[in-house]
Amino acid sequence: MAVLDDGAFVVDGGSCICNNTAGWGGGGLFATDKAHVFVMGAGRVDFNSAFDGAGGGVFVDVNASLMIASGSSVCNNTAGGDGGGVAAYDQAHVTISGTSSVCANNAVNGSGGGVHMEGNASLTITGSSSVCNNTSGGVRRDNDAGGGGVTILGHAQATINSTSRVCANTATNNTGGGVFAGDYARLTIDGGSGVCNNTAGLGGGVAVYNKTLVIISGNSFVCANIAPCGPGGGVVVVDDARLTITDGSRVCKNTAGIGGGGISIFDRAQVTISGTSSVSANNASLSFGGGLNVNDDARLTITGGSSVCYNTASGDGGGVVMYGRAQLTVTGGSSVRYNRGEGGGGISVREQARVTITNASSVFNNTAAGFSGGGVKIDNDAQLNITGGSRV
Repeated sequence: MAVLDDGAFVVDGGSCICNNTAGWGGGGLFATDKAHVFVMGAGRVDFNSAFDGAGGGVFVDVNASLMIASGSSVCNNTAGGDGGGVAAYDQAHVTISGTSSVCANNAVNGSGGGVHMEGNASLTITGSSSVCNNTSGGVRRDNDAGGGGVTILGHAQATINSTSRVCANTATNNTGGGVFAGDYARLTIDGGSGVCNNTAGLGGGVAVYNKTLVIISGNSFVCANIAPCGPGGGVVVVDDARLTITDGSRVCKNTAGIGGGGISIFDRAQVTISGTSSVSANNASLSFGGGLNVNDDARLTITGGSSVCYNTASGDGGGVVMYGRAQLTVTGGSSVRYNRGEGGGGISVREQARVTITNASSVFNNTAAGFSGGGVKIDNDAQLNITGGSRV
């Protein structure tokens, strides 16, 4: 079904667009040129295929819009390229609301197993809706592949709010099991929403690349994700990207094989943890940085009574490990506590990295299980400054 030129199409009352096939895009529905598609009232777009293109269920572009509402679903669709469930481009708008779902879709050789957004497109997932159990299998470009649940690229924007979930998705060959955000994209996770139980080679929960901004706020969470062989069990942040975790939000119970059970930060990326937020109970099962791995010229700030706690690494840096010329500031009554690693139970500072603990902040009750530095371990040309009534 194609909807064109300001046209409108409604799937309502339990109706179904099902078991259709397209060679290029939009196995179930294709909408372009300001067209509007409404899937509502338990409507379904299921079991469709775009075997050699994008949007196994729905393809939306050129200012068209798609609304999935009122307990409706886009499920069990397949795309040979991007967007197993939904693919949206060129200022298209997609809204998933009212306990609706995009689930069990597959982007066989592309990114965005559930939803793929690109080219100033916008996505809103709200009202306890979900993007779950989707799979992406492709390697699209040098650094933007994966997005088992959602991919947002090329100035696209996505908001996940009102206790919605991106969960149990898999990026088979690459990054961002739950969400991949890259190329100047913007992602906001708010209102008690979560990215959980996803799997990828790196960035088990969320992968943030190339000058992209991600904000996690309002008691939201990235938890119980896995990067079994790579860094960033919860989140990986790379290439001048920025991540802000605030307002009581948390990155917790994630696992990475190497480097940063909770968060891995590289290549001039910046991460701020503020507003009593936490990075807790993460595990670097085969290596270093149980809570966070901070490398290259990356910057990490922990402020506003926030904490890095109860993390574990099999190597150094139970809480945080620092490499290269990375910088860490712990300020505003924040803490690094109850972490465990082989050396530097709280913080391991290597190479030319620098750590400042200031403004009544603390590093305490950490454990170095095998080597030195229960609180902080300092190697090579690294620096540690403790000021402003802080304590280690």
